[in-house]
Amino acid sequence: MNGGTAVICAMQCELDLVKGLGFENCVLSGMGKVNAAIAATKLIENCRPDRILSIGVSGSLCPALKECSLVIASACAYHDVFYGFGTEPGQVQGYPRFFESDAAMLAAAREALPEATVGLLICGDQFFVSLDDDARQKALYPDALAVDMETAAIAQTCYKAGVPFLAVRIVSDTHNVDQQASYDGFWENQAPAAFEAIRPLLERW
Repeated sequence: MNGGTAVICAMQCELDLVKGLGFENCVLSGMGKVNAAIAATKLIENCRPDRILSIGVSGSLCPALKECSLVIASACAYHDVFYGFGTEPGQVQGYPRFFESDAAMLAAAREALPEATVGLLICGDQFFVSLDDDARQKALYPDALAVDMETAAIAQTCYKAGVPFLAVRIVSDTHNVDQQASYDGFWENQAPAAFEAIRPLLERW
């Protein structure tokens, strides 16, 4: 693939569901920030896509977002980064604290997925398993809608390379006291229909 839109997914189950919608320009990164950055770098160097779309699942940080809710990231940020004096919590030195989504991609996603909630997506190498975890991150980013392990790393890589980027997330686990059970139940019962909801966006690209 050269040019066009490329999709990055963290997990094989996500990749299979995206390909099941008829979109073949996908790569698997593996979970976590390092894997995500490596995959995005290789994709940009080898395939030179016109834009990169990160698709996968996330945990809700907003009680209004239930399982299978769609989230379009207007911006991404880290929740587990601090470089010390001269930087804000979440800011990598030499980069903005917030990586803004590409305006044209964001507009297209809003139009294709009008039911989605648009806002801040935060990222770090941690699965949140308690309300205390959620509260700690909400104290850092009160407006955060959802959290995952890859998005900000891909956004930073695209920012550095000048490649337009957008993330779309499906809520797999909700703001409650047993997020692990919520997450496991999502893959057992709801994942295929949840991913089907993003078909209108993929068909645009």
